[in-house]
Parts: sequence; C-alpha cells; structure tokens
Amino acid sequence: MAFDDDDQAMSAMYDEGITLKRRAISLYVSLCELRSFIQLNRTGFSKVLKKYDKICDRKLKSSYLKEFVEPAYPFRESTMIHLSENIEKAENAYANVVTKGDLEKARQELRLHLREHVVWERNTVWREMIGIERKAQAANMGIRQTLLGNDNDPRKARLQGDDVESATKEVSTPIGRYTCPKFLLSSSFYILVLIIAIFVVLLVVPIMDKPEQQNCLAMVVFVSLLWATEVRLELWLV
Repeated sequence: MAFDDDDQAMSAMYDEGITLKRRAISLYVSLCELRSFIQLNRTGFSKVLKKYDKICDRKLKSSYLKEFVEPAYPFRESTMIHLSENIEKAENAYANVVTKGDLEKARQELRLHLREHVVWERNTVWREMIGIERKAQAANMGIRQTLLGNDNDPRKARLQGDDVESATKEVSTPIGRYTCPKFLLSSSFYILVLIIAIFVVLLVVPIMDKPEQQNCLAMVVFVSLLWATEVRLELWLV
C-alpha cells in the first residue's frame, strides 16, 4: 500500500510538472506573439505613411507618428519594457520548472517551441486556405465566366480533340454583320462599365470636404461593387 501511495504521489507530481511546463510555454508564446503584433503594426504605420508621402508628395509621416502612433499605449516605450519584463519572468518560471534553473537552456527550448508554434500556425492557415479554395471549386460558386476570360463550367470544358473555341462572335445589325470579341456581349462587361461610371461620378461630384476623403469613398464603393456583383478580372488585365 505504501508503494502504491508513493507511485500515485510521483504520478501526480509528474502531471503537475507537465501542466506547469505547458502553461509556461503557452504564456511565453502568447507574450512573444503580442510583442511581434506590436512591432508589426508599428512597422505597418511607418510603411503606409511612407507610401502616402511618396504618392501624394507630402511630409506627413514624422508628424503623424509623433502625434498619433507613438503616444498610443501599445507603442509606448514603457509598454515594450513592461512586456520584455514579463517575457523574462516567463523564462525564469520555465527555467525553475523544467531546466533546474539553467536560464540559457530554458531560453533555447522556449525559442524552439515558439518556432514550432509559428510553423504550425503557418501550415494550418495554408491548409485552411487550400481547403476553402477546393470547396469553392467543387461548388463552382456560381461564378463560371470572368471578364475577358473563358467559360469555367466543367460540363463545357474542352476535351482533347475538340476544336478550339473562338474568342470572337459575329453579330447581325441593321447595317451589316460585324465580328467583335465575346466579352463585349457579356453581362459582366456591362456591369463593369456601370461600376466604372459610378466610380467616375463619385470622383467628380464633390460630396466630401476634402479630396482625400472623396477619393477614399470612391475607391471603397468601387471595390465593394466589384465584390458584390462578382465581376472578376483576369490577373493579366489588372
């Protein structure tokens, strides 16, 4: 009985040690992801403002960063220092639980776990994207023809030995017969023309107070209409 009690006690201690190890790894990974998220957003603001200054011939980057970005809580220096201190605490906790106080070995193991977590997340995202793409292709999503493209209906797919389908079509008019590209007669083309007309109207008609606001509104409406009507352009055309 004493042997069984000792065995159960050792098993309970081992389970608690494994649980503490997993929690320390999870805490370390979460803190590192938070630090990467802050750095990524800080870099994003800088690059977007740099691109804006280059395109619009402005000098907004330095003033905007000092006035709006740097004073924000996530981007303060004190926040990064506090976050680094918490990461060090997580490393010390892992060292006390797993590596018997060896801090350098604990950091190496934690970085290895962090690298494995990043690779696993990246592979998971790619698998999900590929799965969504395959499901979309299987369901066909009702999108069978792209502007300036061919019919994607699998039932009409060209097989080996079939004649190549012509990209033009002959149209009869009161003044004669003319040959024109097929995409000029598709509904997608007329929808695209209407969307472009709306985009031009939004650019010309003064609705907002500033030209930048007017351009942003026109672009948002333009992209939203393309997405809502499912007008798809060939990549080489874009």
